[in-house]
Amino acid sequence: MGLLPKGYALEFFQDTLGDTDKVFEKISDFVTRGEGFNFLFFQYEAIRLFSEVWTEILKTHKLELASWVEILDIALIKGEIKSELSPELLARMFT
Repeated sequence: MGLLPKGYALEFFQDTLGDTDKVFEKISDFVTRGEGFNFLFFQYEAIRLFSEVWTEILKTHKLELASWVEILDIALIKGEIKSELSPELLARMFT
């Protein structure tokens, strides 16, 4: 019936749980030693464990950059801000 070998799902879930345990062990170790962690720590771990996360991060960054370019272009046209830099260069300062 199935395309996957018997027990494949169980192995996948066990491997995933094992990876998750490793992440939580790292977090626990940081906290125990008094070291901090932040959003970038979680982002790095997500990229390391799931390659598709990086693709989604890049898509989000492109959308954010495009939004800033549009906002800054309008602000430059209306005279709300003055700059010799292009909206694209200005937007990179905010993303």
